[in-house]
Amino acid sequence: MFLHKETRLLIPIETFFPINDFNLLHNRFNNYFLGGDLNSHHRKWNCSRANSFGINLYKFTNDNRLHIAAPPTPTRYGTNTPSTIDIALFKNLNYRYTCESVSALTSDHNPVIYHFDLTIPNIDSQNYKIPNWFKFTQHLSTAIYTPHDLNTISGIEGFH
Repeated sequence: MFLHKETRLLIPIETFFPINDFNLLHNRFNNYFLGGDLNSHHRKWNCSRANSFGINLYKFTNDNRLHIAAPPTPTRYGTNTPSTIDIALFKNLNYRYTCESVSALTSDHNPVIYHFDLTIPNIDSQNYKIPNWFKFTQHLSTAIYTPHDLNTISGIEGFH
């Protein structure tokens, strides 16, 4: 079950990357979808260059096993090169999705529409930088045979 709360997000580019705010949100909720104008440029989400916000955001998402959702076409058409800065981050929303930038308004930013297929869970992507020790321990406890009677001399001598 997902609780829906709406907020709007705009990070002014003249400030520092708000890592503390992102950490607070990340640690407070088990699952979330955070979308908006993040003013973060990175080649990972189809920008022609990366800025410091994009580099920090990309590192934050990798360090915290988050997913970045960005449409395949730009979301902003300003005076410079078109860019994709209206993106979303999500945590523990393991569903297939599509997103698209729609040129439907007169703004220099296009709305981004996200479509989630809530009937088919997505395969969880693996992040090998952050081990899941709980899952690993569970796997070992079921995959490796450990005899339970090694507490006696006869149990030890009878073990082959």
